[in-house]
Amino acid sequence: MQVRCQHRSRAGLSTPKVSTQFSVRCAATSVSSSSGKLASEPKNVVSTKALREWCAIIGAIGKGEQMVLLRKGGIDEKAFAVESRDFLLFPSAFHADPGMLKPGVAERYKEEMALDPKQAKALQLGVYARVTGAWATKDPAVVSVVDPLHIGTPAFLEARIKWRAGAPLTVLELQAWRLQQPLSVEVKPDYFGCFSWVDLSGEDGVRGLSLEGAQPCVPEPEFKMRQATLREAMEKLKAVELQL
Repeated sequence: MQVRCQHRSRAGLSTPKVSTQFSVRCAATSVSSSSGKLASEPKNVVSTKALREWCAIIGAIGKGEQMVLLRKGGIDEKAFAVESRDFLLFPSAFHADPGMLKPGVAERYKEEMALDPKQAKALQLGVYARVTGAWATKDPAVVSVVDPLHIGTPAFLEARIKWRAGAPLTVLELQAWRLQQPLSVEVKPDYFGCFSWVDLSGEDGVRGLSLEGAQPCVPEPEFKMRQATLREAMEKLKAVELQL
């Protein structure tokens, strides 16, 4: 598996720090509520941050096929940190062997996989997400835990764990919505490189972007079932919960 990156620092953008803004505990309960209830549906975009992720994975989140992300941070970062609980998903050209995806996935998301964001004039950001749970773990058994909630094969997930061997893997549980009207973003060089977050504060239309009519990517009953299964498994792993 290869990652195509621009190995440079971003002018005017600070490097994310190690996640010291979190308190940590081992109970696998909700970041937003100890009761485990779903976060309330947002009415407007409340953050100008966007999280960069492979186009195919954004497609899978948007269609409800995936609800977790595994992160360790890019080459331009010391570590991954959750800079915002709410964010848009920003497509990146992460290149992996289609064989690292589960059977049928590459075919379902062939349009997303063919996209090279850097060659586009503008990108349509159509998925808005909220972190409803976050954990850190070094246990390789996490692969079997997240497998039902991710489009990657075990080999793909293991590669994520082996990157920066010894550093903890951050597991993000996401509740996501498909926007009725995607945000159109002009492509800029500073949006690309080996880092996780993009600041969209300079983009027209991002502040106060309405989420009216946005559709949940996973219906609430199904989300609750997946959420309960994930949290029970993370608790058994004794994963460290990151409290936002």
